[in-house]
Amino acid sequence: MGSNLVPALIMGVAAVFAATIAVYVTHSRWQAHGSKTFSLLMLGVMVWVAGAGLEAGLPVPATKILAAKLSYFGIVSVPPLWLVFAMRYVRHDRWVTRRFLAALAIVPVVTLVLVLTTESHGLVWRSTALNETSGTIVYEHGWWFWIWTGFAYGAIMIGTLMVLALGVRGRAVYRRQGIAIGVGAIIPWISNLIYLTGNSPWPGVDPAPLAFTVVGAIVAWALARCGLFDLTPIARDVLVGNLSDAVLVIDPVGRLVDMNPAAIRLFGMGGAHVGLQVEQVLGDWPAMKEFFECRDREKAEVRLRTLADGTGASPNDERYMEVHSTVLHDGVGGMLGCLVVLHDVTARTLAQAVLKESEEALVRDIRERERLEQENERLLEDARRRAAEADTLRQAAAAVAASLQLDTAIDRILDEVKRVVPYDAGAVWLVSGDLLVALGMRGPGIERLSRSRAERERDGRWHDWLRGGADAVTVAASLLEGPTREVVERRRPVLIGELGPQTALIPGSPTEGMSSWLGVPLVVHDRLIGLMELANIQAARFGTDEAQMAEAFADQVAVALENARLFEETQRLAVTDPLTAVHNRRYFFEQGEKEFARARRYPPKDLSAIMLDIDHFKLINDRFGHATGDVVLKEIARLCRDELRTVDIFARMGGEEFAALLPETDLSGAFLTAERLRARIENLEAEGIPHTTVSIGIAEATPECAGVGMLLTWCDRALYGAKEQGRNRVNAFTLRDNVQPDFV
Repeated sequence: MGSNLVPALIMGVAAVFAATIAVYVTHSRWQAHGSKTFSLLMLGVMVWVAGAGLEAGLPVPATKILAAKLSYFGIVSVPPLWLVFAMRYVRHDRWVTRRFLAALAIVPVVTLVLVLTTESHGLVWRSTALNETSGTIVYEHGWWFWIWTGFAYGAIMIGTLMVLALGVRGRAVYRRQGIAIGVGAIIPWISNLIYLTGNSPWPGVDPAPLAFTVVGAIVAWALARCGLFDLTPIARDVLVGNLSDAVLVIDPVGRLVDMNPAAIRLFGMGGAHVGLQVEQVLGDWPAMKEFFECRDREKAEVRLRTLADGTGASPNDERYMEVHSTVLHDGVGGMLGCLVVLHDVTARTLAQAVLKESEEALVRDIRERERLEQENERLLEDARRRAAEADTLRQAAAAVAASLQLDTAIDRILDEVKRVVPYDAGAVWLVSGDLLVALGMRGPGIERLSRSRAERERDGRWHDWLRGGADAVTVAASLLEGPTREVVERRRPVLIGELGPQTALIPGSPTEGMSSWLGVPLVVHDRLIGLMELANIQAARFGTDEAQMAEAFADQVAVALENARLFEETQRLAVTDPLTAVHNRRYFFEQGEKEFARARRYPPKDLSAIMLDIDHFKLINDRFGHATGDVVLKEIARLCRDELRTVDIFARMGGEEFAALLPETDLSGAFLTAERLRARIENLEAEGIPHTTVSIGIAEATPECAGVGMLLTWCDRALYGAKEQGRNRVNAFTLRDNVQPDFV
């Protein structure tokens, strides 16, 4: 039994050294790219070296073989870990996938299993023997051992070539790293070849673990001297050597790992500064302090002084730099470091300083331009407003002009004028002789104040209403004072900004209690036909613009009122007897048929008719003349109109005959009405009028009556009966054997 204490001690020291390197890298460089893989690699070397040391130092063969088996835990892990480390170092991380790692682990795992069970199959060690002279185990290797050896050599060779390729094509600092690591990787490869060929200085002892320890020492030197893991080639891949902007590359722990020529010229640095803390390198530039920490930042402008000779001894000039910091990430989400790019904006900043000298003048120009633009905008807006007002005026005037019926025209006027000049109260007055007659009013609590045409036509008092009769609101024009008199006499708009409390410029006007007032004359062909007044609760609500708009609208209103008046006059003449001013035969039948149809609706209503004829009217004309006859006709028509109800339809049927239709009146009621008319006419006393009597025939619309024509025929028969019975009497028509009623 023997042992080889010298190699055992050397191996032990190497194991401790490898463990120290692994702990150091894990503790201080764990976030650096590739450091995790390198730490695992050094742990595998430690296990390999420790196992080899135990194999060499233990005296018992069985324990030596056990130590050899344990060392294989490190042996099978070192080659694949070296390959993965090389891939990560040269930034081929996209190749290091889970599938790749699983495939890479197949041969090592199979080898480890076969080593642990080699006695049963001999695929790795066919036989073992103790060398009594050196105290080591001599192995006769099986065929799987050579498969493993080829795999291990291939993995180490591929990783080494990757690192050497980086050293050949990289910059100086990367070249030192690549050559140092690549040459170091060749040493264990050569050492293992010496062992396999039987030329080891210690027979039976593989020096490869010691060689990997030497690699660890070289890496330790690279850590301290060249910044291994910090100085990775990815930054240089994204930088352009001749970029005009200064570029600094900072690692996650704040170390300067690269710079381009522009940065060297700007800060006066050299290659010796690579690997130092950035705050130490850029300590003479306090403005850069916020960029010492590696993180994303928005662009910021800083002022730097450059150095004439690059030594920092004396200032040369000041430059203004736009600085932007961007974090760099690898393909798997890890942070590589950050790029700090400094763009020279001195020319721009100095130009801005020159422009600032004329800033006040420029600001004045801009303000003046803004004032002009605002003025133009105001003028444009005013033009738009006037165009909109003109369009509104046109539409409103067209709507008013389209109304030919006077009551409809008045309503349209009061509605449409509010679109042109908004108001709270308003009225339209029409001149009738010396009177102002209110045709329509609007105001608080007044939705509509204008008599309907049907109401006016029904009572036949339209002309009286215009003359101030019936229920019309009228004011004597001679009583107008102040602004309203000015509107009427001068025929121009008048504005009042603030009225007194409880003041109405026209008695009975809805403008009472308003604050501001606007009066506009209504003129047609230089003839004043009326007045339109508008009022608002707010004081000073109307201005010159509103007055002009109202005046323009009033011109259209005056024409519309005149057209409506003429239209209604034409319509009135078509249904009015020109002599007596009562309705004519045409109107009687038009309205009578409507009343007859209404009386026949369910429930049926009473309806009677009266026909009146002046007794011996021809003698009156012959004795007193036709002029006197006309006066008689007028007086009888006036008397009948005054005596009849507003709902009754009264008309001159021709010559000296008149007829009246009495809604909701039976035969007895018709008799009483007819008798009252007869008596009033008989007792009529007026200058220039001879004594006059009338004969009257009455009839009731019984179910047998087919219409107003038949009803009037019945009245006519009764009328002739009255004449035959001596005139100046009332006679009723009956269908019952032509027997007269008891009251006849």
